[in-house]
Amino acid sequence: MGEGVGAQLEVSASRHAFVQVDLGPSTQHTADEARFLDAAGEPVRFNLARTTVFGLQSSSVQWTSQTMKLSGGRAEVGSTAESEYVCVLLNSGREVARIPIVFASEGVTIVRP
Repeated sequence: MGEGVGAQLEVSASRHAFVQVDLGPSTQHTADEARFLDAAGEPVRFNLARTTVFGLQSSSVQWTSQTMKLSGGRAEVGSTAESEYVCVLLNSGREVARIPIVFASEGVTIVRP
């Protein structure tokens, strides 16, 4: 490429990653919510979706959130841009653990303590 304006253009994009928090059978961590923080400590937004099937019909709802609610120690699968994050587990608004996240090369990344 020559030395025109295009020579200075740099394009970068993050890979989209699917992630789920699952505390598993361990009782070491009791949490009702998870948040991801980026390298600067800023909250990360998730894309979440839920589909409900009623016989031959289905209904889907999509939303974005900075938190993942945990039910029975597990969150729904969400998606976000892949980057360097830490998962912060919360119980009634109080931090109980931090888990560094290593994204899987394929499929859903399961975050476990």
